[in-house]
Amino acid sequence: MHMRLLQLKINAHELQSFCRFYENRIMPALQTIGGCLHACLVQSTTDAGEVISLTLWQSEEHASTYERSGLFMKLVGEARPFFANTSEWKLQLSKDFTLEYAPDAPEPTLKSFSVSSSSAGQIPAGHRASQSFLRIVSVHLRPGKLQDYRDTYEREIIPALLSTHGCQFACLSTPTNE
Repeated sequence: MHMRLLQLKINAHELQSFCRFYENRIMPALQTIGGCLHACLVQSTTDAGEVISLTLWQSEEHASTYERSGLFMKLVGEARPFFANTSEWKLQLSKDFTLEYAPDAPEPTLKSFSVSSSSAGQIPAGHRASQSFLRIVSVHLRPGKLQDYRDTYEREIIPALLSTHGCQFACLSTPTNE
């Protein structure tokens, strides 16, 4: 399994409209793509304008095929009017040597992860974002300790998480594009 996180900064006053756009345009489009297992929009608990589009794929190749298909960039383009303005400016010299400056458009941040351990077959389906809570924990491991950590995670942590009231899904993933 493969997980993609697309981090976006959305205008605060456009958040409700963006959520409707995600439900009515992006999710149906992803349902037509082979290999897409799950998609949801996650809102930060500390920054209301920060959202993550989380998608789970059968494989990294399925996710890459989607990105190369052109649909990914088309959907990002359609979502662009919802993006928050940035305080950064881009300065450049035009072909006729006049100075041009404009706000630099914010770009989404894409991160990909290989899911190496999970509570297989228990991906929550049909939940609305307001009904669920996602926790992402990032750890730095000493060199050579990944397999030990993975073994412990599969043997002890996933069962402990799933025995906790309310936990519906747990997985361990490692970055693929860093």
